[in-house]
Amino acid sequence: MTATPSAERPSFYPRFLFPHSLTYNAWARLTAKDIHEGLHRRRGFEGQDVWFYSNHPIRWVRVVGVVVVYDDMEKMVSITVDDGSGYLMDLVVWKGEPPTGRKPKFSFDDLKEVGLHSIIKAKGSLGEFRGNKQLLLRRIAVLHDTNDEVDAWTETIKFKKNVLSKPWHLTEVFINEERGRVMGAIEEEERKKEKKRRKDEQTLRRKEKELEKAGREEKRKGK
Repeated sequence: MTATPSAERPSFYPRFLFPHSLTYNAWARLTAKDIHEGLHRRRGFEGQDVWFYSNHPIRWVRVVGVVVVYDDMEKMVSITVDDGSGYLMDLVVWKGEPPTGRKPKFSFDDLKEVGLHSIIKAKGSLGEFRGNKQLLLRRIAVLHDTNDEVDAWTETIKFKKNVLSKPWHLTEVFINEERGRVMGAIEEEERKKEKKRRKDEQTLRRKEKELEKAGREEKRKGK
């Protein structure tokens, strides 16, 4: 499926190939610096809730750090985390409907142990407010044990080394095979829709004929 890429600029693949990446359906273990400097949008993928690190498609992010700001407001809870990367990361959870976009699922029970100076592990999707990237919280947990914190940081380091350090690459053979599979699935779905449409039309015509027949019988009875 994959091969060692050349030194050329990385390819950006169409969305139907995203599930074959190591990042699209995973929690990307990133630092605040990775998020602010490395993640970007790309023209042609607007409205698809996807960001890119190099050419890796990313939807969900996990960060680890120390809570330096905890602000419980009327409409939202805003948490700022310092992970030592040189950048801060804002985590946001809305109490009601957010001003734009969909509201991620979140349990406020997860916030009971979170406070200033808590060491936390947070997961969520990415959004932007006035040009600043934010993590829209889905899960958050306090790391009480030093070993848990070390393990979390080790996961981040390994993820960057093993996954993000090189571009995502697919062979042309695999791309063509997958395109054929996807097109075949689309055509099969269209055939099913057409078959259902014809069946519905036949059912409708049969019912119309039954109603016409019933109407004629009623007229005969009335004479």
